Amino acid sequence: MTETLRGYTVRPHVPEDIDAVTELIAAVELDVVGEELVTRADMTALWGVDDFDPQRHGVGIFSGDRLVAAGQIYDQRAEVYVHPSATGQGLGSWLRAWTERRAGELGLTAIGQTVPDQNLAAVRILRDAGYQVRHTSWILRIDHPDRPDEPRPPEGVQIRHFRPGDEQAAYQVIETAFNEWPGRTPSTFAQWRATSIDRDDFVAEDFLLAEQRTGHGGEIVGAALLIDDRDEMWVHQLAVAREHRGRGIARALLQETFRRSFERGYTMSGLSTDSRTGALTLYEKLGMSVRLSFTRYEMALPARPAA
Repeated sequence: MTETLRGYTVRPHVPEDIDAVTELIAAVELDVVGEELVTRADMTALWGVDDFDPQRHGVGIFSGDRLVAAGQIYDQRAEVYVHPSATGQGLGSWLRAWTERRAGELGLTAIGQTVPDQNLAAVRILRDAGYQVRHTSWILRIDHPDRPDEPRPPEGVQIRHFRPGDEQAAYQVIETAFNEWPGRTPSTFAQWRATSIDRDDFVAEDFLLAEQRTGHGGEIVGAALLIDDRDEMWVHQLAVAREHRGRGIARALLQETFRRSFERGYTMSGLSTDSRTGALTLYEKLGMSVRLSFTRYEMALPARPAA
């Protein structure tokens, strides 16, 4: 249903809005943090998850035919973006209220947003609405103008790339490790596929697997999904099975990432982590440093009466 808001047109997203939403997010990121982080492949992956419906989970605010603000809900995570040319008009507050209302209609018990710490306007909106801090996230990068050291996996472990048939084993390693984070909502295999090996920019050679040799062949004990992201190799997912941590497997996977990045002609590699993982120290020991910080704000939603 289309409605009006202070001279703007408001309507649910349709699949054809994906490019406009991507461009809007990129414009906001460039204005707030000084660089574009989102790619179209990111958006097609998010919108390609089987339980995401643009019309139910997204809304756009338009000035004529131009998208100037948008909100999306991905499970209990909401995203709100207002174009720099349209700030200061209450659109962010309206979208924040929309995400809460729609989350309640979807039966969610909580909703949250992760925003750059530089976005003081968004922080103020969320705090004033009663949102509480849940955790901190960081983007880390390492500069490697010279050839990085070769990876040195522990004895009995080889680093190889993904092959058809590795899907379930890789998913189990990543999902089991990620589910150790407090408050994380588990991902189904279909959801994981949509945001990893079914991405438009997925390259099998850039999905690194750490395989432990055993008497029966090999066991996948670690994984690093890489994305060739314009001017760097980006570590999209990194996990090591709990019983194999402390052996240097994550270090070897990251060293292979840096080496591949250098060989592609890039002088930088990056990744994101947050305070729930306890991995920040490891990355800093490898020479990575925090370049951007974000905070997750969350609000519990009132229980809705049973229908």
